[in-house]
Order: sequence, then structure tokens, then C-alpha cells
Amino acid sequence: MEIQRPTAENSHNNTILKLAYWLIKIGANLRVADEDKENLSQLNQELLTTSAILFIYHSGLSDAVIMPVAMRNELPNLGKMLGPVAISHYQGWQKIGLDMIGQLTGSVPIPVIRKKDEARFSDEEKTHLFRELAQKTDHYLSQPGNLYGIAPMGTRAHTLDSSKVNSSFAKLAHGRQLPAIPMALTHTNGQTNLKVGETIRPSSAGSLIEATNYYMSQLARILPLELRGDYS
Repeated sequence: MEIQRPTAENSHNNTILKLAYWLIKIGANLRVADEDKENLSQLNQELLTTSAILFIYHSGLSDAVIMPVAMRNELPNLGKMLGPVAISHYQGWQKIGLDMIGQLTGSVPIPVIRKKDEARFSDEEKTHLFRELAQKTDHYLSQPGNLYGIAPMGTRAHTLDSSKVNSSFAKLAHGRQLPAIPMALTHTNGQTNLKVGETIRPSSAGSLIEATNYYMSQLARILPLELRGDYS
């Protein structure tokens, strides 16, 4: 099956993306170590035949720009990037910004309702948003080349906190038998580091809790000790 490519003007977009990545490398002092480049190369090969799950640690607002631009430049075989975004963050100027990034990078933000916001929405609205999430997830993950990115703790974080981990990312990888890749953007001493773990092969063994704990332990491995929290 052919990988879905971004539908925007490719040559024009590629030039803009390369320039944006160059500016990010300078402005954010972005570094990608050789080991992380090797793991990105492995992921790029995986995308020829399957979609994959990215479970991501991030701590800064700028990461919403850095991550998709970096992935589009580092992964030639990448089709679409999709993932949940809190509907409270998908309004006004934030929605405009996310949509612009999406058009440029081939990203598909999917609005979801956080538990603390549930009281603001009717049952009909909740059902509609859940149905949209399920339909888009099924559509894109059934095709090779696409990435589903999700933050296990639902938002930006400082350290890994097991009490805040949502196992939905593990359920996607575990249940759909898709490869999963831990990824992190860390900001220390004026430098931003893109860290990428090894691809975790799908397995049907063990419970969802065991799978979640294993995935989180692999995410912790690519983080500095002081950020590993409950998974030190």
C-alpha cells in the first residue's frame, strides 16, 4: 500500500521545512546524537511496511513545533503524524497555530476532552469527539507510514509520574500489534536534545499494566536521571 504523503505543495513545503529545521537547530540549539539518529533510521525503515506509536516526553510549549518539524526532516518515509490534543488547547490562536503546523508538516491533531474538562461538554459532544478519535485512529493506523504521537501523562511534564500515566498509548501498541518508539525532547543548559529509543517490537504477551510499565521504563532510559521520576 502506498504511503500517504502530505498533500501540500511538496517542493515548496520541503524547502520551508528544511529552513525551519535549520532555524530550530540554531535557535533552540537542537542536538541529535548518533545513537538517536540510528534509531530514527530504524524507525524510518519500519514505516515502509507499518504505522507506529510514538510515546513522547516533552516539557516545553515549543516542543509542539520542534517535534513535527524534526520528524518530517528526519523520516523520509513518514506519511501522516496524528495524535490527541486537548480541546481546551485547540481553540482560538492555539488552533490557528496547530492547524498551520499541521498543514506544513502533515500533522493531524485530534481534539479530545480531558477528564477535568468533562463537565463543560454534553454527552452528545463527548460521543462525537470520541467517535472522531476512533475513526481517524483506525483510518491512519491501518496504513503504513503513519505515526501516532501521544504523551503518556497527557501533557507536558517535568518528571515521570506513574500516577498520571494513561495506558491508552500502550493499549494502541499492544492491542494493534504496532511497533512503539520512546521519544523525548529535553531542555538543559541552553541545549535541546532529541532523544529516540530503540523500536519496541509488538507482543501479545502480558497484561496491559505490564506493557505500560515496560514502555515507561524504556522511555525513562532515554531521559536524564533527574527526570525519570517513578521509573528511576
